[in-house]
Amino acid sequence: MIKNKATERIKADHYLHIHVIPNNNVDLLQKTYKFSNQNMEVT
Repeated sequence: MIKNKATERIKADHYLHIHVIPNNNVDLLQKTYKFSNQNMEVT
């Protein structure tokens, strides 16, 4: 979005990527992610 902002419909200089996950969704919250080798909250 930022890298290609000249051709994007919505222009942006900055953005936040936010995950909103219920506490009892342990499948996502406790999963170990390859990128960080940590859970979602830490990652």
